[in-house]
Formats: sequence, C-alpha cells, structure tokens
Amino acid sequence: MRYLIASILLFFTYTTLAQFKIEQYSVGEGLAQSQVYAMMEDSRGFIWMGTKGGGISKFDGKKFTNYSTKNGLVNNYVLAIYEHTDGNIWIGTYDGYSIYNGLGFESVRINNKANLVVTDFVRVEDKVWIGTSKGIVILDNGKFTDWSAENKLYKRHIFDLHVDEDNAVWACSDDGMLRIKDGDIQQFGKD
Repeated sequence: MRYLIASILLFFTYTTLAQFKIEQYSVGEGLAQSQVYAMMEDSRGFIWMGTKGGGISKFDGKKFTNYSTKNGLVNNYVLAIYEHTDGNIWIGTYDGYSIYNGLGFESVRINNKANLVVTDFVRVEDKVWIGTSKGIVILDNGKFTDWSAENKLYKRHIFDLHVDEDNAVWACSDDGMLRIKDGDIQQFGKD
C-alpha cells in the first residue's frame, strides 16, 4: 500500500512539474539589454522591463519593443516602472523620470534637479510618493514636495517603497526602514 501511495504521489508530482515551461529571454530575442533592474505588467498585459543602460523593453508575449534616449526616454538606466491610474507608464531613471503615454515620452526632472535618481513610485490616495537617491518626494496635484526635507530625514537613498493594507508607506533606505502613516514616522535600523 505504501508503494502504491508513493507511486501515485510521484506520478502527480511529475505530471504537475511537467506542465511548467520556463523560457529565457535575452538580447538575442530582442531584450534591450541583459541586466534587468525593474519589471512590471501593465493593465493591458504588456510586460515592461527596465534595463541597466539599454532603456526599457515592452514585451507583448511574442516580441519586444525597445525605447531609449533616442525615442525620448530621459535616461537609459531604468530602476523603476509604475503604471499611473490614467494608464501612462512612469519610468524612473538615473536622471529623473519619463512618462510614456503610448505615443511618446515626457521627461520630468523633480524640482529641476539634474541627476536625481528615481528608484520607485507608489500611490497613496491621490498622491504619488517617489523614492529617490536623496529621499522621498511627494507629487500632489502637479506639485512636488520634498517630504524628506520637511521631516528632517535628509539624503537617505530610498531603494524601495511599499504601501501596506493600512495605507502606511514603508521605505527601504541606506539607513534602514521607515514606516510612515498619518504623519507618524517609525524608524527601524540605523539612527
């Protein structure tokens, strides 16, 4: 009986694993560059991949369409990809961010700062929180606010942002973690 159960388990394990097919895509298949730093699936089903120096690639399941500074992207080093509620794709780079509206790119420099690295985007209510190499910036009704300066949390390199189920923003930085909720800031890690 043990052998029968073991055989059945092995059979189901094998048939289940056999259903998975792994495909690898690289520059040879059309990816803009081999080092991918950001990835996102948009609401239309396209997979967007941000690369280290090659710009951004959009994959439709069969072929890649690549965009770079030649197409209007602000910088070819892409660290973040975000789909705004209006369907536009925001692309965080080593020099601000670009917004792709399906036809072309609009480049944005936060408060006209050149070389400000944009690392992540999250949305909380009607505001977009932007992680940068100099801290957190909030975009509200077309106006940028330097949240980090206002809260005296200067020059923290933000690597990642996340919004939890309570609408608290979590920020991973070079000084540890921050949890931000309704004006309350909790710090974890370095002081």
